[in-house]
Amino acid sequence: MHQLAGKPHLIYFLSIPMVILVGYFYDAEMGDINIHDTYIVFAVKHLCNLLGFLLGIIGLGYWLVYITKRRLINWMYWAHTGLTFGGILLVWGLTQWYSASIYDFHYKDQLTYSIIILFALTVAGQLLFPLNILIGLLKKNKK
Repeated sequence: MHQLAGKPHLIYFLSIPMVILVGYFYDAEMGDINIHDTYIVFAVKHLCNLLGFLLGIIGLGYWLVYITKRRLINWMYWAHTGLTFGGILLVWGLTQWYSASIYDFHYKDQLTYSIIILFALTVAGQLLFPLNILIGLLKKNKK
């Protein structure tokens, strides 16, 4: 655990092949988002490729801080990583539960609101990444 705190980019770089592999396993799967009368349809493979690309950008940012020998704020890193991976896994799990759940509309509404709130927290947690990188690059190293 201590080694991962010193090299945060490794978590993101190692997760990219797993995310892309999941995309190829769900190659024929399609997802959709319904916003009033508009449906946004996407392939799960493309969503996984986009997620892999975003994880690569995040890993690159953490790697930049690592090679410049700057220090990150530890709690921000762990909060960002927890919200990123935990949020993605929980949103995916709840959407799987949503599609398999009973047709009680009150229950589905609460589950929908839970998914939306969890997704919003995951997206808001991504603001910790540039903030932590910026603080890490501007902060002077103690010798």
